Amino acid sequence: LNVLAKTDWIPFDVFVAQPGLPLALVEAVRSALLGLSVRTPEGRRVLTGTTTTSGFVPVDDTAYDGVRRVAELLRREP
Repeated sequence: LNVLAKTDWIPFDVFVAQPGLPLALVEAVRSALLGLSVRTPEGRRVLTGTTTTSGFVPVDDTAYDGVRRVAELLRREP
């Protein structure tokens, strides 16, 4: 295999909220996910064995700028 190109870091799985969901529900789910970590007994119970995720961190939209750049380059390809 030959490496043809490399991208910036790309975030792994993402969870997003549908527009129009009640803010209280969005914040409750966000808080629950951010509270999960394999560093705690509850987090290990929930995350271990079903996923390779070890926890969650908040990111803003700029985390996906690298993905947008690659998508734009691909749109330009013949």
